[in-house]
Amino acid sequence: MNEELINPWTVNAEKPVYDNPWIQVTEYDVINPSGGIGIYGKVHFKNYAVGVFPLDAELNTWLVGQYRFVLNQYSWE
Repeated sequence: MNEELINPWTVNAEKPVYDNPWIQVTEYDVINPSGGIGIYGKVHFKNYAVGVFPLDAELNTWLVGQYRFVLNQYSWE
């Protein structure tokens, strides 16, 4: 039972690669459970977020459109 809790990944090194007031990105030099060597990135969100699912009187929901910088395009959500 305790063996299930053991992390099968080996972390050889870690380094912060980006940090601002909202997120922190860390890069890990790892060996995965099958023995493969690689890198793994982790994004840490520094603030909590809230999702809203609006419904009108007839229980319809609505899409919101906005330009997404990272996508470099307009997106409906």
